[in-house]
Amino acid sequence: MLTALKVKQARPGPKRYKLWDEKGLYLEVQPNGSKYWRYKFRLTRGENRIEKLLALGVYPEISLSKAREKLHSARQLVAIAKDPTLEKAKAKRLAAVSHLTSFGAIGKNWFKQRANTWSKTHCDRQRRLFFVDLLPLHDTPISELTGPEIKACYAKMEARGIYESIHRANYIAKQIFDQAIALDLTISNPAEALKKTLTPGVSRNYAAATSVDGVKAIVQRIWDYPGSTLTRSALRLLPMLLVRTSELRKMEWEEIREDGVWCIPAQKMKRNRDHLVPLPLQAKTVLEGLRDNKVRS
Repeated sequence: MLTALKVKQARPGPKRYKLWDEKGLYLEVQPNGSKYWRYKFRLTRGENRIEKLLALGVYPEISLSKAREKLHSARQLVAIAKDPTLEKAKAKRLAAVSHLTSFGAIGKNWFKQRANTWSKTHCDRQRRLFFVDLLPLHDTPISELTGPEIKACYAKMEARGIYESIHRANYIAKQIFDQAIALDLTISNPAEALKKTLTPGVSRNYAAATSVDGVKAIVQRIWDYPGSTLTRSALRLLPMLLVRTSELRKMEWEEIREDGVWCIPAQKMKRNRDHLVPLPLQAKTVLEGLRDNKVRS
């Protein structure tokens, strides 16, 4: 067994060498004079015995007595078939995220990671759901949140009749709990269990043309629309281009390429990538009419 004096007087050599203590503990002396405590142990995995090494610290920050204390703790884990190297890594991860204990703190980290990938419209909606509708949950440690507490938060939204928003809010909560589970901050996801208990969104049936004659009638009404030039042109472009009304309203002349393709820039799109819309001859005619009449897009 080593003594404190023997550890202190250990001198570097041309190669690294080991000074053994007991029960797998040894001091590794490097040629540059650095001294590291190591614990050599074996674990049974199936039919195999695996040899592993655990770093216990650097001398003199970790003294001989402290190294033996760490050895004792590690041997207790090995005795119950736990790998002390994995437990050390887990403790290190938990320390790195120790400030992320509440639902709000983890959620803010989740929001920051994803916000740059969302369109402005989607980002605004997610921000409202998380920072407003889910605000009552923010200060609660995520490991203590239960299904009934989350459901109580949704009750206020249900009173306003925004059932689809409840489902969206619960999806946000589910993702935040998934992140917490990945960080070993909790072991369950109550939002996942709540998913099937939420009130279904109110379905709406929108009138639609289901025959050729019906489509012709709608197109004719669009072409006969007596309103402003800009509105009439927008109505005519929609069935040609099949884009969202918000995308068409924000269309700019600079986005129309010389090859007759409308390139909607990524920052305007939900998936945050450029969207190319080929312009048919009829659409080009409508747009040229707007440009000739100097109507602003």
